[in-house]
Amino acid sequence: MSTTFNKLPQPDAIARARLAMISEPEDVYDLLKVNPPISLYRLCKDFLNINVNLSSDGGDLANSGHIKKDEDGGITIWINPLDSDNRQRFTLAHELGHYFLHILRGDQSEFSDTPMEFRRDGQSHKEEVEANKFAARLLMPSCDIYAEVAHLVEPDEDGISPYLSEETLVRELSKTFRVSEMAMQIRLRSLGYL
Repeated sequence: MSTTFNKLPQPDAIARARLAMISEPEDVYDLLKVNPPISLYRLCKDFLNINVNLSSDGGDLANSGHIKKDEDGGITIWINPLDSDNRQRFTLAHELGHYFLHILRGDQSEFSDTPMEFRRDGQSHKEEVEANKFAARLLMPSCDIYAEVAHLVEPDEDGISPYLSEETLVRELSKTFRVSEMAMQIRLRSLGYL
C-alpha cells in the first residue's frame, strides 16, 4: 500500500444509494472496489453528498469535530482546521460513524465531539465509542492490517523474517494507513497484535 490516497471511482447513483445503506465500515471498500487509504473528503462530497467544513469559524476550536443534519436534510461535518492531518482524518471518519450509526437511523441529528466526552466513571458515551470503533474499522480494516503485517514480516529469499519492534510496526502501519501512531497502536491492540 502506498501512503497516498487510492483513487475512488466516478460516483454513480447506484453506488451512492448502496453506500448510504452500508452496515459495516469495511463495506465502503468492497462497494467502491478500492483499498485503503482513500480520501474521506471525496467520499463525503462525491458519494454521500455531505458538506465538509474546515474553516476556523465553522465550529468551536476547542472541539475536534461536529456533525449536523440541517432542516433541509443536508449533512454538514465541521472538522477543526488546527488539528493535524491524521487527527482531522480520524475525526472525519468518527463523524461518518455518527452519520451511518446514529443520524441515518434517526437516533439523533447532531453530535459535537469535545476533548473530554466522558462520564464520571471515566467511560465514553456509548455513541462516541461506537463512532470511534467505526472510524478505526473504516480507516484501518482488519483484513488490510493483516495483509500489511504479513507483508512487513515476509521472509527474505533466505527464509529469514525481519524483526520489527512494536514501535517500528506501529510507525510503518500508521504511515501506510495515514493515521496517527496512537490510533494505530489502539487498533493493533484491538486486533491482538500488541
